[in-house]
Amino acid sequence: RPSDNQAESFLRSKLRIPAPTKLDLWALPDPPAGEPPSHPYRVLNCLAIWGSPQRRLQLREIRQALMDRFDWYREHP
Repeated sequence: RPSDNQAESFLRSKLRIPAPTKLDLWALPDPPAGEPPSHPYRVLNCLAIWGSPQRRLQLREIRQALMDRFDWYREHP
């Protein structure tokens, strides 16, 4: 199992998020108005979990994090 540092390094390099930026959903750029985020759902889930205080979320909490971050998920429940 990879360490937290390895997982963080992998996510940062894959998503091109520089080190001083907090690794969470807010690190992603806003999608164009009316469009969903361009990243796959599994990546969004991972960032929602990674950005949570205990790095653990239930499905409903992941969904809420997506709705809090992206208009598209609020508009398409």
